[in-house]
Amino acid sequence: MEDEDQYRMNSCANPVVGWLSRLRERYSPSGSLRWYALSGSIWSVIGSLVSRIFTLASAVVIARIIGKVGYGKWGLILQTVTLFGRFAIIGVVQTGTKHIAELRKTDPNRAGRSISLVLIFGLIFSLVMGVCCVVLAPTVAENLFGVSELAFPLALGGLMLVAMVMTQALQGALAGFMAFRSIASSNLVQGITLIALVWPLTANFGLVGVVVTMTLSWMGGGLFCLAVLIKQCHLYRIPLGFHGIWSERKILWNYTTPGMLIAVVMGPAMLLSQAIVAHIPSGLAGLGGFNAASRWRMVVLFVPIAVRRVTLSILSEMWGRRDYRRLVKALWTNVGMVGGVAFAVAVPVMLLSPWIMSMYGASFRSDWDLLVLLAAAAVFQAINDVVTQVAMCAEKVWWTFFIHVIWGAQLLGCTYLLVPFWGVRGLVWAWVATTIVHMLLNILAATVIIKRLSMVEKVQRDQ
Repeated sequence: MEDEDQYRMNSCANPVVGWLSRLRERYSPSGSLRWYALSGSIWSVIGSLVSRIFTLASAVVIARIIGKVGYGKWGLILQTVTLFGRFAIIGVVQTGTKHIAELRKTDPNRAGRSISLVLIFGLIFSLVMGVCCVVLAPTVAENLFGVSELAFPLALGGLMLVAMVMTQALQGALAGFMAFRSIASSNLVQGITLIALVWPLTANFGLVGVVVTMTLSWMGGGLFCLAVLIKQCHLYRIPLGFHGIWSERKILWNYTTPGMLIAVVMGPAMLLSQAIVAHIPSGLAGLGGFNAASRWRMVVLFVPIAVRRVTLSILSEMWGRRDYRRLVKALWTNVGMVGGVAFAVAVPVMLLSPWIMSMYGASFRSDWDLLVLLAAAAVFQAINDVVTQVAMCAEKVWWTFFIHVIWGAQLLGCTYLLVPFWGVRGLVWAWVATTIVHMLLNILAATVIIKRLSMVEKVQRDQ
């Protein structure tokens, strides 16, 4: 509301702003879903851009301090922590977004019970996964990676895991409120903390310093999100607490459980595929190049990932209203927009790939082709991420889980067959092929769900 009032004041003082304001009111009236989609997308993109800039800047600093092999080791640590964290993140974040968006206006009490249950479950499970990370660190470092010196940084990553999961869970809840400006602000807080600490801690403590830096930056963003969430709940009169939360346990089975099982498939598949590379000659150096290229793959995906949150919030609200026609229209509009934006970003990244990889050091330049392939795969992944929102809204998350089982089997199988011949490039080609097949399967699932919705809408019209 404050943003809209300020915009109208500026419209009176500046004719250009006034024209833009009238144009906005014509095509995206204040308070409409289109307005929420536009403003939410803008703030989400800003937040993602801030996060990516700080992440890429810190990655360059880390790579230059600890070198290509050290950066490969950091990639293994990050992948392991992400593996354990995914068990909670996938099941918690989107669950919170969906139920807050669907219930915050129609049933505040149930919304409060749902988000309280999700956050409490996320905290408990993240602590359990953090302990597992600590306990299994020596085994993973020595037996899986063959690098025993990674045991202590991996164990320390347990704290990073808890901070990461809870911050993303809180951001997921804020997305349900469509508080994307606050999410962008939390990314700024997190990024400033990261940049301020990465050089001194990494230079003095190496990999341990990197882990501590990441943990503190996640904590800073999480505390900011917690404060905003309490304020939003007060604004919508949504009660938080333990009372009656178990009555909403159904969401744990329909959303959180299949989400966790998706993590059971995705995490090990991604980790084991990289472990296969780590065991070949020069494998760690190859993973250093792969991890550097993967950072820029996320640059291609930063707009799609930002818009995905907005898409889920709006689709969930339409699902709650049973407005299926607008839901389908919004879905395919987002598919076209997200795919187009991802392609527009991927092309210059591919063309500039030799120069981009050189920023990490001279030894990274020869891995420019990895960046080209991963940037191309990111376009298909962007489309896939939007399409999967249909299953989330339709309470078909179990369908998504079974599709991920196929994804994991294909990734490991292709990696196992290709890496002995092509090294790290075998892993990248396996990733490209798996991403395309995954997208096609999710499009098929979405098509089936949409056809069912069309039948329901026809019955409603006949009645």
